[in-house]
Amino acid sequence: MTHEPIISPEVFAAASAQRSVGSHRQAVVKPRRQRTYCLSSLVHCGDCGRRMSGAWSHEQAYYRCTFPTEYAGTTRKHERGVYLREADITAAVDAWLLSVFDPENLDGAVAALAAAQAPDEASVARAEAARRTMAECDRRLAKLRSALEAEDGPPPAVVAGWLREVEAERLAAERELAATKPSSPLSEAEIRALVGSQRRVLQALGNATAEQRAAIYGHTMGLRITYHAERGSLVIEARPACTGCVSAKTTSEGKPTRSRTTSLVNSSSACTQVCVGEGT
Repeated sequence: MTHEPIISPEVFAAASAQRSVGSHRQAVVKPRRQRTYCLSSLVHCGDCGRRMSGAWSHEQAYYRCTFPTEYAGTTRKHERGVYLREADITAAVDAWLLSVFDPENLDGAVAALAAAQAPDEASVARAEAARRTMAECDRRLAKLRSALEAEDGPPPAVVAGWLREVEAERLAAERELAATKPSSPLSEAEIRALVGSQRRVLQALGNATAEQRAAIYGHTMGLRITYHAERGSLVIEARPACTGCVSAKTTSEGKPTRSRTTSLVNSSSACTQVCVGEGT
């Protein structure tokens, strides 16, 4: 039994030829657009302490922390979605840094940086803990070496394994102790010269590219920014590459949102008040 063809042989041949050409066509892959986050790896969530990841939305950079959605079973108190727009941070950071290194505040900045060179309590505690670990490892190593020499001791291969474990533990403690040792403190004259050089770098922020800003914020100034979403506040710390740490606690009027942020930055004694620009 035959029936009328739906298409003519000519149309079928043309469609087959067109399909054959399409199967060999190379897929067009659009190049990924490279985006630069000025504060990459510098912004931390005040609720969980983790670094906030970058996200791009409506041609603007944001930082976000989605800890509750990634760890659904956690009982830690945490805002469900923490978002912060980069433009609202950089304006406050720039104003604070420029005020800290302003010539009128030079004496205060020098004093703060000189005081920051002294080891803090946490570093002292870490160093003491490392020394205790090293002393305990030395005691255990001596005991294990005595066991090797004993005729009725454990098998040498077993003791050798224990020795390697204790030696690795001691090496880790040595590295921890070395990391806590402060470098030679700078003199007041050296700090003043370095503060002047930092000021010249900061004055270039207005015309800096995103890549240049990232280098200044991260490498030159050693910024760490902690965002407390619940009370809408920032804590800004600067640890310049030249010397110690200067920090400022910043408070906010109203909680920042993804669409609008109005903040007032109240910095510590060495700094003045600056306003974070409003989002639109």
